[in-house]
Amino acid sequence: MEIKDLIKVMMKTFFIATTGIVVSAAVFCSVFSKGTTLGVSILWQILILAGLTTLPSLLMYSPRELTKRALLVRQVLHMILLVIILFYLGYRWDWITISKPMQWVLYLFLIAVVYLAVKVLAFQKDKKLADQLNTGLKKYQDI
Repeated sequence: MEIKDLIKVMMKTFFIATTGIVVSAAVFCSVFSKGTTLGVSILWQILILAGLTTLPSLLMYSPRELTKRALLVRQVLHMILLVIILFYLGYRWDWITISKPMQWVLYLFLIAVVYLAVKVLAFQKDKKLADQLNTGLKKYQDI
């Protein structure tokens, strides 16, 4: 994957992650912070979080084709970095409290849901592109 393609993917990921974080924040606040009024700072925190969680996607860049094993290692590192960033900032911004394990469990669950949503959407886009390329190749071969 070329760097310009990776940047396009990262931009799309940023917007999907932002949406996922907003939905997750709504669920999380509905469970643990009923009746709380949120300030403008939460909006900036969401944008910062989406931006910072998009950066580990740079791990996927390689000027040449990755082996399955190398890709798997990078995906595992990517997920570990995401969890570290999300838990650190969640704790730092007082979204989660150490003394409330159910917050940690729900937070981790919401991370997994958003991560899977981003992966599923990316897979669907890639599958659509692959189908288009295969259709084009078939037409070309029939000529």
